[in-house]
Amino acid sequence: MAKFDGFLLLSDVDNTLLSNDKISPKNIEKIKYFTENGGLFTIVTGRGLAAALSPWKRSLSNTHLVCFNGGMIYDVQNKKPLYRDALSKEDKELFCRTVEKFDKVGVEVHVGEEIYILRDSKDVRWHCEYESVSATLVKAEEIIDKEWDKGQFALDIDNPELTEEIAEYIKAHPLKNSAFAKTSIGDGKHDYFELHSTNANKGEAVKLIKKFTGAKKVFTIGDYFNDIGMFENSDVSACVSDAPEEVKKIVDYVVCSCVDGAVGEFIDIIEKTEAAKCNKKESKN
Repeated sequence: MAKFDGFLLLSDVDNTLLSNDKISPKNIEKIKYFTENGGLFTIVTGRGLAAALSPWKRSLSNTHLVCFNGGMIYDVQNKKPLYRDALSKEDKELFCRTVEKFDKVGVEVHVGEEIYILRDSKDVRWHCEYESVSATLVKAEEIIDKEWDKGQFALDIDNPELTEEIAEYIKAHPLKNSAFAKTSIGDGKHDYFELHSTNANKGEAVKLIKKFTGAKKVFTIGDYFNDIGMFENSDVSACVSDAPEEVKKIVDYVVCSCVDGAVGEFIDIIEKTEAAKCNKKESKN
């Protein structure tokens, strides 16, 4: 029996596994060691499918990818979703009405690997460049019948009054089975309002991927508030050293920064604690 058999390690992407589009050599070395010794590794990210595929491959992931903040679990090898919770027709239509009302904000729609721009802006262009993806400029009616995984407003942080106005409009118009969430890249310069299914959360995704993989123990590592559900549904959790204090209080371990190899350090901890316990039991038997 390999030392990490039955272990599933799930990592957030931005500012946990990847920083400035780079993965620490320590992370790569330790992930390779983990998977070569029986472990399953993959990413759980708020990114869309198109932007998640590159870090999935580069990090040597060896099981299903979780993207859209848990709204999709994707079998990369067979190129098909194992789970997908797309937006309802009613919520897509409300999103389009919001787009029409606020005509000075950039808008993206994510449909599987495809990214569509309903309204271009400097913030939309920056986001596509940051995630190394391409997008197609379209009108809403051209894609309204497609399965939307996420709709997104790329907010202008230099215009907080407009952001507040959009927020108030969103609160006043209830959705059927979706929710808006304010998110950030983490650089303090780029904020978003994302529309996704109410079932799209990392906590539920942990339960599903554990079932899909048959893992016995789940380990999670992240850096921000949207990772809390993931932490709460795992056996052992960790966050990076520069995570918010409220997040640090929830996890089992606080490791080094993303740049210094946070995922790699967590794998070392898993080996010294959980793997050691399992191997000790095996020796006794």
